[in-house]
Amino acid sequence: MNKRIPLITLATAGVLVLAACASSGSPSGGSTSGGSGSGDSSPIKIGIVTPLSGAYGSEGQEEVRGMQLALTANGNKVGNHPVTLVTADGFVANDAIAAVDRLVSQEHVNIITGTYATPTSLAGSQEAAKLNVPWIETSAITDSLTQRGLDTYIRTGARAFDFASASADFLIKGLGSKVDSKSVYIDAENGPYGTAVEQTQVSKLKAAGWKVGQGSHASAATDVTDSVLAAKNAKPAVWLLTGYNPDLTLLLRTAAAQNFKPQAIVLTGAGDAQSVYQAVGAKDLTGTFVVAYSSLIESPKYAPGMAKYYKAYKAKYNSEPLGTVSATAYTGMTAVLEIIKAAGGKTDTQSIKAGSLKVDVPLGGLPNGWGLQIDQQGQNQRIELTTVQWRSDGTLPAVWPTKAVKTGEKLELK
Repeated sequence: MNKRIPLITLATAGVLVLAACASSGSPSGGSTSGGSGSGDSSPIKIGIVTPLSGAYGSEGQEEVRGMQLALTANGNKVGNHPVTLVTADGFVANDAIAAVDRLVSQEHVNIITGTYATPTSLAGSQEAAKLNVPWIETSAITDSLTQRGLDTYIRTGARAFDFASASADFLIKGLGSKVDSKSVYIDAENGPYGTAVEQTQVSKLKAAGWKVGQGSHASAATDVTDSVLAAKNAKPAVWLLTGYNPDLTLLLRTAAAQNFKPQAIVLTGAGDAQSVYQAVGAKDLTGTFVVAYSSLIESPKYAPGMAKYYKAYKAKYNSEPLGTVSATAYTGMTAVLEIIKAAGGKTDTQSIKAGSLKVDVPLGGLPNGWGLQIDQQGQNQRIELTTVQWRSDGTLPAVWPTKAVKTGEKLELK
């Protein structure tokens, strides 16, 4: 099992400022003219709103780590503009709103990013829009976030639709010929995120001729026995789950207790964190698939920037990443810097919006293998997700798509 050390501890709504260093650099190695103010080298301050405490605190702290590393990799600058990061703790709506207000009124940030979760992004970005501050989301995935008509909102990361499509395609193309029957039981957390994912999964799988059963659970549930028994009674070849790390962990542990062992278990959007491995255990987690952002064990040609990230993470924190949250944040901050560069170093909402529409990074151009092309709704269209599989030693090699699979690795059924 991978060695872990305690995460950095950040107080609620605490501030972490990274001093801009004197070395030059930018996301693409060039210079940028203009600025957030009137000077060519005016500083830029980026606020990060993410859960730093509570049930999702470890994920939020990993997000901060990834963004720190990306900024360092780019010389703590965009062109001639020194960049600093300031963090604020926020998950539920009221905390996210308060975090935004503090970052803008007290810390005077130019741009806000984050956030790991939809509730944070939804409430925080609406408050930022009132204050006319650009919000560049890197990880919250609910589709409707970019369908609200907010010109201040841009998302560089994946949507629920992307995860739903990738997971359905994996069942259809990756597992369909390997399982005994094309039967699946889908259980998603019953919030906007899980509901949106499940709807697309059901549509695509039924169109492909799969027999589909459905259920749901609350992400904050403390007992999911009924959900597990409903799935077990359906006798599916594949159990397809969507949720967050805590509820997915509870579902997997309950399934083990109920001796529910379908041929394949596929987790969507979460479940690839070391906290899940520790809580569920190698015996019951080995062989489980996760439709995830990326893998640290994948073809170097597929995501050439991951090797640099991984080396930097281990050197900085003397530990393994806890999952793909920090790698996604690393990619996200790289994209944020690209957008600022395309905006000429200006950070007003109009310039950031215009800059985002200019960026044209092909697939493979961002560290985790994604590209960057923002549409009029503010959504990145160049996303490609990976399916990984838990091994008994706590590693998660990529097993789908085939071009992401590292030599010597392969998809295995239980």
